Amino acid sequence: MTENNGNSLAQLKLKIVKQVEYYFGDINLVRDNFLKGLIKENDGWVSLENMIKFNRLKELSTDLKVIAEALDESKSSLIELNEDKTQIRRVLEKPIPEMNEERKEMLKDLTIYAKGFPLESSMTELMTYFEEYGKVQHVQMRRDKQKKFKGSVFVIFEEKSSLDKFLAEEGTKYGETELVKMLKDDYWKKKIDEKKDRREQEKQDKEQAEQKRIDEERNRFLERVTKGAVLKLTGIAKTISFEEVKKFFNEVAEVAYVAYKTGDTEMNIRFKEENDAKKVFEQLEKSGKILYNEEELDATVLEGEEEIEYWKDLFRERKSNPKSRRGGKRQGGNRGGYGPNSKKRRVNGNN
Repeated sequence: MTENNGNSLAQLKLKIVKQVEYYFGDINLVRDNFLKGLIKENDGWVSLENMIKFNRLKELSTDLKVIAEALDESKSSLIELNEDKTQIRRVLEKPIPEMNEERKEMLKDLTIYAKGFPLESSMTELMTYFEEYGKVQHVQMRRDKQKKFKGSVFVIFEEKSSLDKFLAEEGTKYGETELVKMLKDDYWKKKIDEKKDRREQEKQDKEQAEQKRIDEERNRFLERVTKGAVLKLTGIAKTISFEEVKKFFNEVAEVAYVAYKTGDTEMNIRFKEENDAKKVFEQLEKSGKILYNEEELDATVLEGEEEIEYWKDLFRERKSNPKSRRGGKRQGGNRGGYGPNSKKRRVNGNN
């Protein structure tokens, strides 16, 4: 016989009964596949020789006679011995309760979560600790993927009063560590909220990172843009000489590129320096001249998104056709329309 920490035989027998009743209890028996397998083999009977294969009982005693005496003397209402006192089983009059919704709700109200236990804690130590608050149905030591104890438990008390006593106590400690404790249901609600908050934060972080990328890309793009350099002419009814247009505007500011196709009703004139289109626009407005054959043309300095779209098209064209970098006449259509912030005036005069 092996005694635990010098306890008397009577105390040892009480621990043996408590441990065996725990094995055959409503909660553990549902979870313990090994024990359920033994029960199915012999009409519910399990030999004491098999029982001492269970670690916590084996720690208390491997003496089959002492174990049998403990159970026999206890008059347990849950466990019965066979006639020769070599086998035990859960009494048939106490079948395992059906795990229906009502029972789930009942167990939920009897279960707490607690955290702050040493990682080397044993089940026996934890059971002993929680039994100070009342009878315990089950202690679940929570483990990680490597089966190592995480330092937290779910505990099912026998009575609601025991649970209330544990939760109501202020500054509950295990050793020198104050425990985090709450109802199991509140713990899961908290985890769900934390997961939701974490996902929301991850979403915000991702959106902020994407916006930062977009802003940086836009800033790099804008660094390549010559702002205020594009003048758009619309309302062209007659064919305009590309060379004459370039010559005319070069007198005011150096033209870098003219985008015009014979027969189009509009053209874009891009100047070399920043804000040259604005300068030309102001001079044309004051001079009251027209470009060609007494035509009245609308002149617009591209600004805002319309200006950005122009440069996007230009950079795409340069990338696909390096030769397009040379100033001259672009073959093909051009984006039309006015931006909301465009400056627009009538340009009048004679050729």
